Amino acid sequence: MSTHLTPIEVVECLVAPIGELGKIAGLNDKAPYNWRRESQYRAAGDIPHHAMRRIHAHAAARKIPLTADHLLWGADWKEIDKLVEGMGKTMPQHLRDRLKPALQTPGKVDGMAAE
Repeated sequence: MSTHLTPIEVVECLVAPIGELGKIAGLNDKAPYNWRRESQYRAAGDIPHHAMRRIHAHAAARKIPLTADHLLWGADWKEIDKLVEGMGKTMPQHLRDRLKPALQTPGKVDGMAAE
């Protein structure tokens, strides 16, 4: 299982829960839920460009460590987990539940040898 987060997942971790992203992006509250699924114009997890610009501006104004690369490509769980921890936040539970088991292998916890 991959530990790669899509752009929308990165934004959920760093910026705001998906239910708040519509307002940030200048759209209706339900619009971001559609970004989780692919469409004719973009892959699942990709964010429309007009929304990316608004989300990036929102993050920059609040000194949230969201980069343009995060919005275009997403990022690895470990990178985002460190950023989230540095912000004093926790990963959204639905992402933690989906990705955390992939980080653990038999005899290891979070990639480190179990004691």
